[in-house]
Amino acid sequence: MELGGFVKYPLVWPHIHQLLAALCLVAAVYKLTTVLLKRKALVQSLAAFPGPPGHLLFGNVLEFKQDGTDLFKAIKWGERYPYAFPLWFGPTTCILNIHHPDYVKTILSSTEPKDDFVYKFIESWIGNGLLVSKGQKWFRHRRLLTPGFHYDVLKPYVKLMSESAKTML
Repeated sequence: MELGGFVKYPLVWPHIHQLLAALCLVAAVYKLTTVLLKRKALVQSLAAFPGPPGHLLFGNVLEFKQDGTDLFKAIKWGERYPYAFPLWFGPTTCILNIHHPDYVKTILSSTEPKDDFVYKFIESWIGNGLLVSKGQKWFRHRRLLTPGFHYDVLKPYVKLMSESAKTML
């Protein structure tokens, strides 16, 4: 039908809303799929470490009541799982608690790069020094600091450190 030279078309807006709804649904399904794939990869990589059972969405967060007994619960888990155990904080965030000396030695002697997840919390407290720096800055600071811990430099302080340890004990 023609009105004054213009052709009358049906409204397109209802179709645009349906298109946006379908787009949102596709985005939600994509995000859910990536979260589930990330969780599956984490579960597979941590399969060798048994740990306390957790909720699929909340992990072990519901176990912590913040009533002063949380540390005892972690100690109990450490006795039950003697080498290491994973703690889940949500569906994709997991922290592996390592408390066996051989495992700790392996981790600390590794030259792998540091994980930013943990260090970003303490960087505002301790600054960007040797512990949290990387790359050229880390190598420069490490090179400057190493001579200060040489055996011959620390030898005169052995008696003082021994007396201080006895005093503290």
